[in-house]
Amino acid sequence: MSRVVVLGTGAVGADVARELAALDPPPELIVADRDTAAATRLADEIGADLRPVDVTDADSLAAAVAGAHVVFNSVGPFYRFGALVAHAAVAAGAHYVDICDEYDTAEALLADTVLDAAARAAGLTVLTGMGSTPGMTNLAARWAAESLDRIDTVDVVIGVPYVVDMGVNVNDHMLHSMSGEVTQFLGGRAVSVPAWADPRPFTFRAPYGTADYSYMGHPEAVTLGRFLPGVRDAVVRFRWFEDEAVELWRTFARLGLTDDTEIAGLGLSPRRFLAEYMASDPGRKNLAISAPEPRPGAVWQVRMDGSRGGEPTRVTVEGHMVYAREVASGTGNLTAVPAATGVAELLAGRITRRGVLAPEAAIDHAEEFVRDVAARTGVSLFHTVTAGADLAEA
Repeated sequence: MSRVVVLGTGAVGADVARELAALDPPPELIVADRDTAAATRLADEIGADLRPVDVTDADSLAAAVAGAHVVFNSVGPFYRFGALVAHAAVAAGAHYVDICDEYDTAEALLADTVLDAAARAAGLTVLTGMGSTPGMTNLAARWAAESLDRIDTVDVVIGVPYVVDMGVNVNDHMLHSMSGEVTQFLGGRAVSVPAWADPRPFTFRAPYGTADYSYMGHPEAVTLGRFLPGVRDAVVRFRWFEDEAVELWRTFARLGLTDDTEIAGLGLSPRRFLAEYMASDPGRKNLAISAPEPRPGAVWQVRMDGSRGGEPTRVTVEGHMVYAREVASGTGNLTAVPAATGVAELLAGRITRRGVLAPEAAIDHAEEFVRDVAARTGVSLFHTVTAGADLAEA
């Protein structure tokens, strides 16, 4: 029987474990966390074994992943623990899957030649960014690319209803993604550009409409240019749906509140202070905005321009993630379901490429994967192809 170790039993890690426990047949599951009380409750619920772990301790981490066929890592922040856990998994002879959504961590993992060589030599896959965004968006791009003879540009566009507090660590992550210089793939190479720069209009299906979306630091801009042959530009764009929220976050950056340099004598950076303030009662009150037309959920769109049969062609894949939705079975967790499916694909032998990879390089059946996960998570999916004169009018 295959053995999977799930590191981290927070919301995503716990739902990944639940999804894997529902497989027929299920793998042998081990859940590991420093919070043994939460891990024990989860283990009892799904019939898994329990291993305590402190990922900052090399011996504890090695013991936690020993004997695994696949290690799933949800322990963040990934800039601290992603590479650490990936190396431990490969050293233990296990495949590795994570949901890393930090662009600079994705860059570091893909640039880690020691990790890549070790994984290849051991016949192992290190699969990073196997969630919703990134993850589903990467595979939507792979699906779109399969409709084209030549790829020129790909835009990954993400729209989200404004929320003051997403949790301290997620607040910090979003401030990092939307401040300073971020990586985009432009003119055939990775370059640094200012977050919030180059706003351009994109149109989503109702009820989301048309708005300007700007540069965001996110892994798709790092990986798509690397793994999709011939692409010239691969960028990620983001906005809060509410204009007031966009201006508020631009103001954070303009005032230096997203700077990550620790202030002497204070013990934290402006960015960390802001992340903590967002999670406080005063922050939730003072940073709130009025939203006269609240959107029902978040959206993503992959828009790819190229050619097919000598004609200019655009392929668009769009996902609508309605928050108040029902799913037929399973957890419906937008991040956990694709992550667990990636683990299951490794267990089933459907992922055969080895080394350090993003989803678009590891999973060949992209359309099948995206449609299956969308159906199981209640995501409304739209796929369109526009060519020739129709594209000129679009």
